[in-house]
Amino acid sequence: PAGIYTLSLHDALPIFDWDVPLSEDPGMPYLRYGFGIGGLYSDLSLNQGFLDAVEAGSPGSVIEVTDQLMFLFRPSASLRWDLFDGNLGLIAEAQYDVASHPLIMDINTDGDKSEDIDYGGFGAYVGVDYSF
Repeated sequence: PAGIYTLSLHDALPIFDWDVPLSEDPGMPYLRYGFGIGGLYSDLSLNQGFLDAVEAGSPGSVIEVTDQLMFLFRPSASLRWDLFDGNLGLIAEAQYDVASHPLIMDINTDGDKSEDIDYGGFGAYVGVDYSF
């Protein structure tokens, strides 16, 4: 929404995953599927231009935006190839966050409510993995 100035997200979730070998040879790449279930916290603050516009239209208005705590579901899939006895590996991973919450923007404490915000997003990563 146009009135939001900054948005800080924090998540906490346990991850559950399992490996699916692509070959009987343990030195070959394998797939790892997984998911995480937990919570997402958003810390919101408002744009000063938005606050000024509300103040111009309704002098003395009190505006509040509540921080939000919501459910988060994160499925993922990756292709992994362990090298050097499994300590070092190559990884390509994709994941998608599923989370949404209604934005509650209260002007003059009368219980206003805005549209839902979709906090979901797709992430793709390629890199090196070190395990111990």
